[in-house]
This record gives sequence, C-alpha cells and structure tokens, in this order.
Amino acid sequence: MGRLSDRVAVVTGGARGLGAAIAARLAADGAELCILDVAPADSIIDEIARAGGRASALHCDVTDEAQVASALAEAARSEVIDILLNNAVLLQGSTALV
Repeated sequence: MGRLSDRVAVVTGGARGLGAAIAARLAADGAELCILDVAPADSIIDEIARAGGRASALHCDVTDEAQVASALAEAARSEVIDILLNNAVLLQGSTALV
C-alpha cells in the first residue's frame, strides 16, 4: 500500500508530458487517478494499469467551464476527490497561458 492509498486524484492535462508523469507518480503512490484532457489518455492509462494502478480518463477542455463542472461531477460520482492537480495549459501562439 502506498502513502496515497484510498485517495482519488484528478490531474488536468494528464494525458502526456509532465501531467502524465505526475499521474504515473501519484498512481505509484497508490492514488486512483482520473485524468482530464482534450488528448486521448490511453497510453498513460495503460502504463498505470500495467504497474498495478487504477486510472480512468475523461475528455475535458479546461477552457470550457461547463465541461470542467461535468467532468469533476463525473469524477466525484462514486468517490471524493482528495487531490486536484491543475496541470493543463492553453497554448496561444508560442505563449503558454496558465
């Protein structure tokens, strides 16, 4: 059992890059993951599952308030969200808006 066993973590922008690395680490520490991203998260979901972790993904554009509300409601449907990590960024031109 990891130090985050029985915890539910939501990671925005968790399908790839730094967000995926964070999701994998949280899962390695025992958290159940819900990844919110506009990109498919199949790769990180599979990686977490192969390592014995639990993860799911929901398509969510964090610039759309209604999508965020819906995704968080879905993520919290059967569990309390213990950890929320906002990693998603909006790229506009060559500038990242966080």
